[in-house]
Amino acid sequence: MQTHLPALADDADVGVEKDHIVTRDGKADFRFTGTLLASAAPDRAKDGHWQEYRVYQTRAGKHVFSKVNRTIYAAENDTYEAEVFDPAPSTMPSQLLRGAREIARARPLTWMDAAVSFFGYDPLAKALYRKLSVGFEELIT
Repeated sequence: MQTHLPALADDADVGVEKDHIVTRDGKADFRFTGTLLASAAPDRAKDGHWQEYRVYQTRAGKHVFSKVNRTIYAAENDTYEAEVFDPAPSTMPSQLLRGAREIARARPLTWMDAAVSFFGYDPLAKALYRKLSVGFEELIT
């Protein structure tokens, strides 16, 4: 049985700059001032579970990707994952990702590449990408 889900509580915050705290399991949470660019969640909870995806842009130009795995069951906990993409190659993970991507595609890693790496291409991720209004499709010529 599927349960109909309400809209996300922060849907009205899309495009509004404000202070955010993005929760992560097993790591420090992210706190920043920025804008929620897009969020996506299914309209139904199959088997009592669903995911929520969000993309933020910080005031400093970084992008934060958030994935929340929700459950309706009291015996289970929601889980939280998040990553930050820094366009400046000042951090070691950013440098490593850029190096591998440049070798593979001869172009620098973009926040869109990092989003695809984090969210993948499941149906919810594709819905998120459409809300972002950016080209995540693979161009075939």
